[in-house]
Amino acid sequence: MFTIKAHNISKRYSYRLFSNISCSVSTGESVAIVGPNGSGKSTLLKILGNIVSPDSGRVEYFDKMESIPAHTVIHYAGIVAPYIQCYNHLTLTENIIFAFGSVTDDAIELLHRLDMYQHKDKVLHTYSTGMQQRCKIAMALLKKPKVLLLDEPGSNLDDSGRKILFELIKEIQPFTAIIMATNDSREAKLCHRSIVLDKGIGA
Repeated sequence: MFTIKAHNISKRYSYRLFSNISCSVSTGESVAIVGPNGSGKSTLLKILGNIVSPDSGRVEYFDKMESIPAHTVIHYAGIVAPYIQCYNHLTLTENIIFAFGSVTDDAIELLHRLDMYQHKDKVLHTYSTGMQQRCKIAMALLKKPKVLLLDEPGSNLDDSGRKILFELIKEIQPFTAIIMATNDSREAKLCHRSIVLDKGIGA
């Protein structure tokens, strides 16, 4: 079991973003971070994933009940977010080989699920924004992450792409800790509970 525990975390930039947020998510659980634009959804997600440091409070990480160093979390996490990019000068096949060493049967199956197999040998800079989003989803899931961090995962996806994404999220939920920052109520409903950010606090 993988667990993330946040204790009274706060963050401010030129203004207070949020304060005193505490939460916990473990394997088999999913949490949506929701709130208006500018409330700090992406920032909180980054803090929970050890991408950004909080101004106060702390985040702890556990694997099989054993505490692990924060800097190792990247090895456990799959991330789908606007600020995470694949290598646009490579094909999807080349991206997979670069990241994982080979294209496995699991990778081929996932590319078929995402309707990307026929595009696997095209250079990514020729992809539409929707195809690039599907590529990010593929790369995150192929890592077989213990924690999946999703920042507006349905962005740039058409209805077909969202349907595939939602099916995949439901399938991996029992085996993965999932944290999702979203403005989409359909995405939030996939999660077991929500952290609501509003006016600088967590409700």
